[in-house]
Amino acid sequence: MSEPKRGVAYTLPVALLSVANPGMFQSNPTIAAGDFQLSKDGGALTNLTNVPAVTPAGSPILWLVLTAAEMTADLVSIVGSDQAGNEWGPMHLALHTTVRTVDDVPTALQNADTLLMRDWTLVSGGPPNYSVWNALRFLRNVWSLVAGTPPVLHVKAEDGTTDAWTRNVTTNGAALPVTGVS
Repeated sequence: MSEPKRGVAYTLPVALLSVANPGMFQSNPTIAAGDFQLSKDGGALTNLTNVPAVTPAGSPILWLVLTAAEMTADLVSIVGSDQAGNEWGPMHLALHTTVRTVDDVPTALQNADTLLMRDWTLVSGGPPNYSVWNALRFLRNVWSLVAGTPPVLHVKAEDGTTDAWTRNVTTNGAALPVTGVS
């Protein structure tokens, strides 16, 4: 069952204790409008919008269906009391809502997709020298090899002009040189 989230409709099952058979759940409890009331953050009790229903029929399982409006509180208190028949005993249930639940945590796949599609030009600040971001800059960004003793590799930041990092390189005159990527 998901956690109760503030401002989001919430459905939960409960079972009521029998008055005639203490210690046993009441099978197929009779429920009427007004038997279940709700208080938001200690406010006045009001009837639930939806009269709870027994499902499956004949069972002791009673489903409370709370609307999004009923869930707009940090603490939702539900009080149940058999108003007519004294068939089942009183109950109280406290729901502490939250703005985010475990269901809101991104999956590993969502995190990977977000990371892989991140526009580096929107990142502020600079990464540490030996970071994955700086390593990948050499594959993606503009770089150039500047002749000298020793030659120096200049890997550019996302603006294409500022050096992100530089390193001295070793050359081989017999090899076919790569002098830059643009």
